[in-house]
Amino acid sequence: MANNDVLSGFSAGDIKVFSRDFSQLLRVAHEADKYYGEWRQTMDKYLPKLDKFVNLFNKKYKGINVRVIKGIDRINARVLLSESTIKDLFNNCASKIVGLKALGTKGFGGPEVNEIEKISSEIEKIKNELYLTYYLPDIGMYTVYLSKSKKDKMVELHWDIKESVNEIGPDFKICAYYALKDGFNKEVKLFDEGGTFGFVSLLSEREKREFFDKLNPHVLE
Repeated sequence: MANNDVLSGFSAGDIKVFSRDFSQLLRVAHEADKYYGEWRQTMDKYLPKLDKFVNLFNKKYKGINVRVIKGIDRINARVLLSESTIKDLFNNCASKIVGLKALGTKGFGGPEVNEIEKISSEIEKIKNELYLTYYLPDIGMYTVYLSKSKKDKMVELHWDIKESVNEIGPDFKICAYYALKDGFNKEVKLFDEGGTFGFVSLLSEREKREFFDKLNPHVLE
């Protein structure tokens, strides 16, 4: 596997911009889902704003397509990456992220990367799903799940709010790679737009501190 991390070719400034935008997007999607079932009448007024916000994100970053699916009692935000097959995503991006430990096509706990024959065989089997395990010294074991969206002809990354906003996490790096590899529209301003949702007023004091720490531009510098 590659020695250089997959984001080493991008500027720190571009990664910082994407990190702020992506964190804001996932926060808004997470909070919209969290409160949609309980306060649907109140939340309904936010849905056009949410659609606008997501459309702006997709306009800014062509390599990622976020889809918001509204159900009876929840809102689900899907993160789709502009790669035609999971094997291509693995070869072009995921395999180049430092810390890759194991992969499986049927579940976590597949062959480890030092098992050359087994890992080569498993890579050839990659088709509709991929379960990746990384080891990161700062946080330990880290898992990523990818699936093929046949309808959209893209690869879906199944995200978690507590993990996907972590800049050292493999899932964040995968998203950043596809967002930045072909450039992005620097004229589109997302961060302030996301702040107008006001979901922070619904958070506990601890959650507020965590989100403010993550989203404060001074913390990111």
